[in-house]
Amino acid sequence: MNQTKQIILFFFIISFIINSCKDKKSSIQKPNESAIEIQVDSKVKPFIEDSLIAGAVIGVAQNGKIKFLKSYGFSDLEKKTTLETNAIFPIASVTKTFTAIAIMQLGEKGFINLDDNINKFIDFDTKNKTITIRQLLNHTSGIKDYTESDIPSKLQEEGYSSDNLLRLLEEKKDDFEPGNSMDYNNSGYYLLALIIEKVTGSTYEEYLIGNIFQPLDMRNISNCYSASIYSKIVGGYNMNKNGYLNLAELGDFKMATGAGSICSTVEDLLKWEIAFHNSNRLLEKKSYEIMTTANKLVNGGFTHYGLGIEINQYNGNKVFSHNGVIEGYLSDTRYFPETDLTIVTLINTLGQIKPSKISNTIANYFIDKINLTKPFEGNLANLEGSYTGLVMGNKLKMDILVEDGKPFLESRGNKTQLQYIGQNTWLAEDGYTYEFMESKMQINSPKLSIIFNKSE
Repeated sequence: MNQTKQIILFFFIISFIINSCKDKKSSIQKPNESAIEIQVDSKVKPFIEDSLIAGAVIGVAQNGKIKFLKSYGFSDLEKKTTLETNAIFPIASVTKTFTAIAIMQLGEKGFINLDDNINKFIDFDTKNKTITIRQLLNHTSGIKDYTESDIPSKLQEEGYSSDNLLRLLEEKKDDFEPGNSMDYNNSGYYLLALIIEKVTGSTYEEYLIGNIFQPLDMRNISNCYSASIYSKIVGGYNMNKNGYLNLAELGDFKMATGAGSICSTVEDLLKWEIAFHNSNRLLEKKSYEIMTTANKLVNGGFTHYGLGIEINQYNGNKVFSHNGVIEGYLSDTRYFPETDLTIVTLINTLGQIKPSKISNTIANYFIDKINLTKPFEGNLANLEGSYTGLVMGNKLKMDILVEDGKPFLESRGNKTQLQYIGQNTWLAEDGYTYEFMESKMQINSPKLSIIFNKSE
């Protein structure tokens, strides 16, 4: 072999070794990332192909770092415009967590106390009841949820203003006495936004920009009705009764201030989630712990909600989360503290597909399933019967049945099996828990905590 060929062979061998090392290194670094993508693709792409959703953007962060960010589907179905990862969505009720953080910040600065009567800050007739800021935050005020009434339609006729909304809300009968139950309530968070404005002298949006958005370098987030955001909102779709997707009209976001008014990208939400759960950049540790601790009702029972945060479990793992629903859009943010895992899912379609199910499927890749069920040594026959209670002021009946030695809950034609998890409490597949106390049943979910009475 001549010298030229030897030199060529030498460099070929060196190059082969170097490339082999590179390949080996990349095979070590990339499996997690590619495996996440495979997991998400397998779940989301069929929804796009079957026209169940127009599109979605999904982000995953762990240990303080963004591990995955990808978009699927379309922002405009008619033009087949690809949905981008930096698409801006209404995040609906995920707004509530931002509002709660703002209130906690004001508490840290000494401007408010969580147990202050709301009359100290806003002109609102509480009908001689003491309603506190804390009760607005944890949905136990009993004030009627204005979105579950004729108030929105009346405001369209009379013209929107905060004063008009408050006066119409005052006319409504309360759903329950403060602190006795928990029923998810948009009115409370609208009032909290007004308190923020009263205390700070700034608009709700100005306060969030200066104290949350800018400090975290969140550049594509604001109130949806802001001029800088409104024109950039991705197209949203509703699924009609025939299964077709129709373009949704954007609603009046001003009426949702504090409760569902924010628009954002997934990337900005990931930045916020990382800062909120992994640092003290937004709140002191004590404030964070108060927000993420389940609320206790007057009767001693605990809810599945803290302050602006849903507290639940998935496959036995604790989850701090919030979701949002608005015409044309669905949002879901969830944090698994035991694995320091954040998943954000935004969908530009209101229909059959829930973003929480997508998020939980992704979570399966990172978390272990923990069995919470325990043997029940009591008499199942004592649980059987019909139970009635008030949900948003409306009477609702639920039945407990026992079939083949297993208890089931039946309501409105739907039946689900219950699993015993101890302390007289049973768990349903959707995460709701049912605690039995003599002739009562307390239902707990992230959206409500209400006692139903057993019929004689």
